[in-house]
Amino acid sequence: PDHAEQRSGQGGAAVLKPLQPGPAGRLRPACRVPEFAPEVPPAGDHAVLRVVYLLVGALLLGRLWSRRALRGLRLQRNFTPRAFCGEEVPVQLQVSNHSLLPLLWLHIHESLPVEVAPPQAVRQVLSLGPRAQANVDYVLRARKRGCYPIGPLQASTSDLLGLSGDGRSDSQAGLLTVYPRIVQLTRLVDGRRRVTG
Repeated sequence: PDHAEQRSGQGGAAVLKPLQPGPAGRLRPACRVPEFAPEVPPAGDHAVLRVVYLLVGALLLGRLWSRRALRGLRLQRNFTPRAFCGEEVPVQLQVSNHSLLPLLWLHIHESLPVEVAPPQAVRQVLSLGPRAQANVDYVLRARKRGCYPIGPLQASTSDLLGLSGDGRSDSQAGLLTVYPRIVQLTRLVDGRRRVTG
């Protein structure tokens, strides 16, 4: 008769066991071969992995979005570059989005010298849609004569989660020249005559 050979765990000797008939007249060994099933992680681990994948995907998408949108950003400053002491100079900042992607969060900041800066810093947060434009107005005060740089204008944006951001600046800073106040000579002559009298 047919026999199957199997090693014993104690002495290591080979022991012959008879084969049992299986279906369709086939012989099968008396011992069963153990089946190994893959270990399935708990359902909680799947949820954690999904959250991690969503955060990484949102971070990459937001960073790509902000970079592409900043490429279509245009910054422009309009003002009169000359003034006299004591005068006020209106300034208009034009922020244009020439991209097809909206800028959901855009922070702009204008760098100004103390001698001509307004009382409050020029900072503002904007939201621009595709092909949209926004204007920011402020006023310079010529307190002292001299030449003063106006700018640069800095703009920065961030992703939806606020985890990463990109920025750019307007390299073309303006120049404001403040002249001394003009006094009429007739007033000086009249004042001298009154003193010498």
